[in-house]
Formats: sequence, structure tokens, C-alpha cells
Amino acid sequence: MRPGDLGIHTDPSPATLGQPGIVIFDDVPAGIGFSQKLYEIHDELMRRALELVQDCECQDGCPSCVGPGGENGAGGKAETLEILKQLQTG
Repeated sequence: MRPGDLGIHTDPSPATLGQPGIVIFDDVPAGIGFSQKLYEIHDELMRRALELVQDCECQDGCPSCVGPGGENGAGGKAETLEILKQLQTG
């Protein structure tokens, strides 16, 4: 996989029924299957992302667990954990 193989769209769109969401798509003509595979392993990805953030020893988020902080003040660990918990399907 190379940078640019996947595209990400985060604005509300018809694909998210006008609601906030993240749409990940193959950004290569005719696609190469990465977005389909991500769809197939969605539950595992969400579970492992939750584990990664929960297991990180930082207090409020760091580049290793939630990415660069500072855009909204605090690091965002609590917010990230809540979002990931809401995304759990089973």
C-alpha cells in the first residue's frame, strides 16, 4: 500500500445520509481492494483501535494513541475512547 491508494472524505455526504461520518475509498482508478478489505475487517479494526488507546500509558492523548493534539485544547483521549466505544458493534 502506498500513500494515495486510499481516499478519505469526512464531510457529511449522501454516503453518510447527511450525517457526520468517514468514507474511505480506493483512490486508484478501478480500485485495488483496500477499502473493501477495511470494510470486511471493520469490527476488528475498531476493537484493536480501542485497545490501543486504552492501553496507552499517557493521561490525555498523545501522538502514539490519538495522533497530534492541540486543535481543540486537550489531547482528546477521553473523546477518542468514547467514539471508539460507540463504534463497537458486538
